[in-house]
Amino acid sequence: MPRWSFDDFDEFGEAVAGWDMHWQQLEPGRAAAELVQVTRGRVLLTHVRLGKRVFQSGGTPPGVRTFGIMGAGGDPIVAMGKEMNDRSILPFPS
Repeated sequence: MPRWSFDDFDEFGEAVAGWDMHWQQLEPGRAAAELVQVTRGRVLLTHVRLGKRVFQSGGTPPGVRTFGIMGAGGDPIVAMGKEMNDRSILPFPS
């Protein structure tokens, strides 16, 4: 399973297959982002780990249903105006 590490959020955003992402780092220092993507037929699984607070905008790949699920123990975030924690499933707009 391919795994990538990035110290620049622009490079990270370009590497996430099929997504139109724009990143703004909110804390100083190295970006520290990790990415794993696995494709099986019409299913794309993406695992992201971010080491800094960021503001992310953009869109999901066209024509697919996308859901966000946080890893256990992660700090709560605000996504699309809703607070999300490690017990949440966040449906993205199509």
